[in-house]
Amino acid sequence: MRQAGQTEQGRLWAILKGLGLAVGDSQARKVQTDTLLFHFYVLTEDNQAARCQLKVVAGQDDDGNPCVTIMLPNGD
Repeated sequence: MRQAGQTEQGRLWAILKGLGLAVGDSQARKVQTDTLLFHFYVLTEDNQAARCQLKVVAGQDDDGNPCVTIMLPNGD
């Protein structure tokens, strides 16, 4: 990852940016849901762009506080 000029912070930024775009798109389309699938791109070890998908769920944690969870698409 570092050989491709990427860092953990940069990868996190790509994930959060993809999430922000997905949330904005769902708001523009007036979609009411607590779960979204979203995509982002990363560079692989051989400097190829790879499209990745994650899922985000908005809800409550074990204590009832607001919580956002980002996970793999088949996670629950």
